[in-house]
Amino acid sequence: MDFPRVSVYSFTMNCVMLIEFLSYFTLFLIVGLGLHLLFCRTYKLIHNKRKERQEAVTRGIMYSVVLTPMLMRHVADLLNERREETPEVELTDFVYPVMLTTLDSEIYTP
Repeated sequence: MDFPRVSVYSFTMNCVMLIEFLSYFTLFLIVGLGLHLLFCRTYKLIHNKRKERQEAVTRGIMYSVVLTPMLMRHVADLLNERREETPEVELTDFVYPVMLTTLDSEIYTP
């Protein structure tokens, strides 16, 4: 009887990396929004002219749009490096001998 080879470790690591990616994505969105608000607020306080305020809003949006993907690419590279370093452990390495011992204890003795 053939069992499908399912890598539980790989599946778990993919879930962990997805959660890490989503948390970093959320973090960088918050940082990008913070940068956007920071630049808008400082320029509003220093210069109260309408044109400079629009430039501050544009600059804040530009920083948040440019920095967030750069940081996300860096995080994705780090996650890919971690994925390459982890060994693969397959479910059948653990389940198959146990099933053989429980089902065919006379035939297979570990």
